Amino acid sequence: MAKTRATTRATTKATTKAATKRACQVAAAVVDLEGAVIAIVQCLDRASDVTALLQALPHASLGTPLTALLALLNEPGPLAHTWPELLLDDVNFQHPAFVALILQAMPVLLSVRAAHRHLFGCLLQPDDSTIDAPDGFLNFVAQYPRTMMHVHAAWRDAMDCTVFCNALRRCTRLTTVHVVADAQAAAVLAAITTPAHRVTRLYITEMPGGIMDAIDWASLLRPWLASGHARHVTFSNVPITDVQSLAEALLRSSSLHSLGVHNNDKLLRSLLSQDMSLRQLNQVSVTTQVAALLPRLLGRLSLSTLTSLSLECDMDHSETLALLPSMPSLRHLALTGGHLGELDCILAWPHLKRLTCSRVHLTPRTLDAILWYLGRVDGLEHLLLDVADLDEMYFVYVAQRLGHLMERAAPLCWHWRCANDATVSSPLMLDVGEHSLSIDGIRMVLEALAICKFVCIKMVPIDGTELAPFHDEIQAFAAAHCMICDLTYPPFMLCSPTDVVYEQR
Repeated sequence: MAKTRATTRATTKATTKAATKRACQVAAAVVDLEGAVIAIVQCLDRASDVTALLQALPHASLGTPLTALLALLNEPGPLAHTWPELLLDDVNFQHPAFVALILQAMPVLLSVRAAHRHLFGCLLQPDDSTIDAPDGFLNFVAQYPRTMMHVHAAWRDAMDCTVFCNALRRCTRLTTVHVVADAQAAAVLAAITTPAHRVTRLYITEMPGGIMDAIDWASLLRPWLASGHARHVTFSNVPITDVQSLAEALLRSSSLHSLGVHNNDKLLRSLLSQDMSLRQLNQVSVTTQVAALLPRLLGRLSLSTLTSLSLECDMDHSETLALLPSMPSLRHLALTGGHLGELDCILAWPHLKRLTCSRVHLTPRTLDAILWYLGRVDGLEHLLLDVADLDEMYFVYVAQRLGHLMERAAPLCWHWRCANDATVSSPLMLDVGEHSLSIDGIRMVLEALAICKFVCIKMVPIDGTELAPFHDEIQAFAAAHCMICDLTYPPFMLCSPTDVVYEQR
């Protein structure tokens, strides 16, 4: 009898142990599956692909972060238009349920960006209107350091530099950093160029207000330029002590392929005077008041391998545009200031992905040529036109073409007048700047937007009240077509549905 009880206990113990082992294996498999799905999701560049993958999986297998992500992507809101990045500037923190979903999805998000530091605090404590901006940023970094890929050194305002730099050392996935040219620049650079960091892009900008002392940028940047991580650097109106040494260091970097020189003509002249090739540069951005420097620059570059060209100067850009047929690899062209001429060679332009014409004078013939180009180009992703003499009828005229361009699946970026934030990554942005809005044009835009997926439009009227008499009409249309409509304050935002709700007519 005792033997039987012992045998029973042993059998029960073995059965329990086996069941526990199987349960642990199942739990581990679920954890492994969730981790694998998160890894796959983070490799997908299109929100629609992420949604399709998650909807194909059993809902019970997703876990909290993936379930929250799917809910966010099914909302016609910010993340659906900016994936794989979340732009906090587009988040309405007055919707606590949406903010809660963001926090639940944080383990999946690779990058969280903001133009303003206080927004990180708003995300963590949306109900606290008195939250201290530095504390909010520091708390976010403490909890989610690996989502910080873009940082602006100006955010250290009202913060001890040592505390700020310690926070940067934790953000080892940083790729882009804006460095302010001041006395703390050396400390900031040291914090973001540790062996654990892989920063690829630096934007060195002037100190807002006050007089800047010249800095030995050659000595500060030489280790980073030689590290193999450096891909791009921009100097914007920055005093430099040894221009010659900096030019040599830039051209000797084996990894640097993109360069911006804005209002730093001494550096530009030094680069052009070097007995060294500039042909390794395939992305170039220059702002200057000396038009004669630009043809010299183009003569030193490899036009056949150039992929991005941005020139800002009050000049006739005809000579530059005449070279476009010699730039088969060019995908991004930005011209600011001056005029474009008659665009006689537009027939031979390469198929650009991004076209920017800002603060330029367009003749009727030039505008017709650009619209003709838009009708034939394949793969255009962003268009920015900044034209000074728009009127209501012109807005209607462009709105008519907007629908056609949307139908061709070209996510475009229309800017009228000066763009508010060039870093916005929404597939479509319409910024009408200081020009008059016509409700007829808005209706055309709404009709086109309603039959698109993953498109966002932003509009900034002259005084913010132009559309006030039509708010009810616009909001009713948006609600009927499952679109997000935010007319609280400029910039007004309209987001297309994530699924088209009726057939295209």
